[in-house]
Amino acid sequence: PANQERVADQYVASRYGSWSAAQSHWLSNGWY
Repeated sequence: PANQERVADQYVASRYGSWSAAQSHWLSNGWY
């Protein structure tokens, strides 16, 4: 699962730029 976390980090960074931006997006939209 460590590799899965790294993949998730790369996905979030490439799509949203940061975890905080991703989280605010998820909270406002209710989906990933």
